[in-house]
Amino acid sequence: SETVHADWLYVEAWRDRYRLSPAFPLPGFETVASIEGLLGSLNAVAAVNLGCSRTPIPVDLLIIGGTPYVVNGRMHDGLGLDLFGWWTYFSGDASIYAKHGGEQIAIDDVDRPILYGEVVAYPPGYVGTIARGVPGSFLVAKVRNDRVVSVYEGPFVSSDPTATLLVASGEAKARLSLIRLGDSLSLECSIGAEGACFSHAFSAGPVLVDSGIPAVVPDSSSSDSPNGWTVLATDWHGALILLSFARERGSEEEVLAELIRFLMLMPVPIRDAIVLGRCGENALVVRGRSSIYRLGFAGPYALALCLVPLTP
Repeated sequence: SETVHADWLYVEAWRDRYRLSPAFPLPGFETVASIEGLLGSLNAVAAVNLGCSRTPIPVDLLIIGGTPYVVNGRMHDGLGLDLFGWWTYFSGDASIYAKHGGEQIAIDDVDRPILYGEVVAYPPGYVGTIARGVPGSFLVAKVRNDRVVSVYEGPFVSSDPTATLLVASGEAKARLSLIRLGDSLSLECSIGAEGACFSHAFSAGPVLVDSGIPAVVPDSSSSDSPNGWTVLATDWHGALILLSFARERGSEEEVLAELIRFLMLMPVPIRDAIVLGRCGENALVVRGRSSIYRLGFAGPYALALCLVPLTP
């Protein structure tokens, strides 16, 4: 048998005291920081990495505070969190849009250099390139707190990581033509045929336990698997578990089966569990009364799932 190592944090009655939230480093999106730095960015009491170390964009889908930061492709499997702390697994198309005057303005993408004939949005925290070698002028709307504070057209785009920017090029400028200074405008993302919106969402999966029933391990063509996995789980008593799990070697099918067995043998009855990520270098960090305790690697990481105290 292979050696298994697991670290976990168990938090009783967590929804009465905390909320879960993804976090990126304070210097901006697509930067990296230690896991302790990510913990501190939200003054959280615990955090676990989302994605692998030194990977600037570790997920294909990321929504924070209702705002989309990454939407690579259309179909996504992931974890969605609502305002009350409930989380759900989803699978479906993702659509980005700006809500303006009761209408929806189609957005082609977020947080990447714009191409001619597109509208691309840049939420707060984006510090990357906006335009590179695109002919013609740009129409730009700057938004703060869901209110348009600037609208201008010109050959250049001035970046502003403190605001949301909507940038249009070519014929796509017509989509922003009705936006005026002072208008209400919000950048949003809906998922699936029913247009579900989440406070936070990110790529995750597969589901390991659903309402106490362990998942059937799918056949895998992969003969090898990352030796580290992170998991979010809840039990039937209303507690939360953040788990970092490592197995020396094995196929993905073997590791998933071992991980599910481990969950079902834990000293508490697991209700739901889902894979957050699979990497060789994972980190779980917890804030104590006078110190911060880290289990695993320091990073650096671009993203973490944080356990944040509710405001009194």
